[in-house]
Amino acid sequence: MKRPTGVTVLAVLSFLSAGVTVLLSPLVLARDAALTNLAAGAGATAALARFGIGVTAVFLAIAAIYAAVGVGLFLLMNWARLLLILLLILGAIAAVVGIVSSFSPFQGGIVLGRSIGLFINVGILFYLFDQTVKEAFTKSSAA
Repeated sequence: MKRPTGVTVLAVLSFLSAGVTVLLSPLVLARDAALTNLAAGAGATAALARFGIGVTAVFLAIAAIYAAVGVGLFLLMNWARLLLILLLILGAIAAVVGIVSSFSPFQGGIVLGRSIGLFINVGILFYLFDQTVKEAFTKSSAA
């Protein structure tokens, strides 16, 4: 079956997300290295350095997941659709938590941004549960 255009768009966005995450990881490491230098006098250097390396490793693992999802979506692998559904549900939960926590004190910009993110996540979820999209993944996996 032909890959739906929306799935192709999601695959490309997954690749872009992986790339951006990889590009951000050295920036996080550099920021943490700068913080480590500032905290050197407090005796926290080693702990902060390990924390920075750990955060960078998490960023790279997330990038690998985004890349795997992109490849899986491009090849119409159902596991990629299911993994993306899980990631979107987690993103929606995080958005709701962010919205609720932005009410005290009220932060309108954050509420708006998280609401837009929630709307996008839910829209993509509905798309991934569309019968045509599900069939594309099912027929691809059976072949």
